Amino acid sequence: MTADDDRDRITRLQLRYILADALLAGIGPIDLREVATAGGIPVQPDMTESELREAIRASNAAAARVAGVPIDGLPRLTASQAHDLARWLSGAAVSLDEPG
Repeated sequence: MTADDDRDRITRLQLRYILADALLAGIGPIDLREVATAGGIPVQPDMTESELREAIRASNAAAARVAGVPIDGLPRLTASQAHDLARWLSGAAVSLDEPG
């Protein structure tokens, strides 16, 4: 693997991390429990929505760090910004005039 390949891999993983983090904002409490459980995160019956989101974020951050992906200082996106970024990454046209 060349240095450019490694940088590209890290950039892709950083983008995935940013998108996953932004998507958490739009997930309701029942789905958050399912996401946490599917990710192997211990879920307590009395966990609040905020606690579930934070547990998932912490798990995602730990996984990124284990993979050697620097995530400190990455921006947090709104759901709308994440949608635009995902469309752009997929090659879909993203109009700057579209309401977010």
